[in-house]
Amino acid sequence: MGKGNDFGVGNYHDIRARARRRLPRFLFEYVDRGAEDELSLAANRAAFERVKLRHRVMVDVSRREQKVTLFGREAAMPLAKRWPRTLMVKGVMTVEDAQLAAEHGADAVVISNHGGRNLDAAPATLDVLPSIAQAVGSRMTVIVDSGVRRGSDVVKAMALGAKAVLVGRPTLFGVGMGGAAGASRALDILRSEIDTTQGFIGCPRLADIDASVLHR
Repeated sequence: MGKGNDFGVGNYHDIRARARRRLPRFLFEYVDRGAEDELSLAANRAAFERVKLRHRVMVDVSRREQKVTLFGREAAMPLAKRWPRTLMVKGVMTVEDAQLAAEHGADAVVISNHGGRNLDAAPATLDVLPSIAQAVGSRMTVIVDSGVRRGSDVVKAMALGAKAVLVGRPTLFGVGMGGAAGASRALDILRSEIDTTQGFIGCPRLADIDASVLHR
């Protein structure tokens, strides 16, 4: 099982492989697969892979933190607390729906194609994130999920306008690998990858990440 609770894994792909060996095939594929021809599933990953970050070296990043402020509260990654009396609308993929959610009093929208498990012709969430963030980001909190596999993916999404990022498959496969301890290990890996990415891009505070870190 590896030393301590590290399970002998160092990234998402390791976790997925361990979960695949441990879970019944039908259960692994339920988590792993997407809808129909899995076009949306593939689009999610391709979108993240297209985004590049600026590599900075002349910035003091000796002290780094991953705190963000959501719904008036400061929280460190991962977001472990629930948000009482907070209305979040998930599955929003268009500016029109985001604007309607804001007009009806929602506190946040979660841009999501449900990990490529619904409409297979849907675009990648990362591709619609900037326009939605620009349209409603000043009125409500914009959150995104679908396709997140690495800590650098979290940084990319925040640079494109997300205030927070949700993860699904990494933690689900973590559970499949080793229950709650496996999910915790998956989050530890993401946290470490985010921290490393912050160092490389010269951004000590996660809350300060914006479009300036993107390589255009």
